[in-house]
Amino acid sequence: TARTIPLWFVSGQSFDLAVYDTINDEMVAIWSANKRFTNQMRQLSIAPGGSMTFTGDVDLVGRDGALLPAGQYRVRIWLTAVQRVAAEFTIQVTQAD
Repeated sequence: TARTIPLWFVSGQSFDLAVYDTINDEMVAIWSANKRFTNQMRQLSIAPGGSMTFTGDVDLVGRDGALLPAGQYRVRIWLTAVQRVAAEFTIQVTQAD
């Protein structure tokens, strides 16, 4: 884009990520479930032609605490900014030998 994009956040959380079972379309894991975030209003800006990277570790563990079984899952990730920005993709989980 040709202009700076301001992103407003109402906490220290910048993004969230949910994992869905593609067979039942049921949410089986959510990244933020066991995390705490500060209460702070903040703004980040993306300059024209720029980008921003957010990182975090994701354990492939369901809400019941067990490892996710092998299979195909849909992942939805989104910014927790007031202006919602989201993406989805599919992953294949396999068992290690």
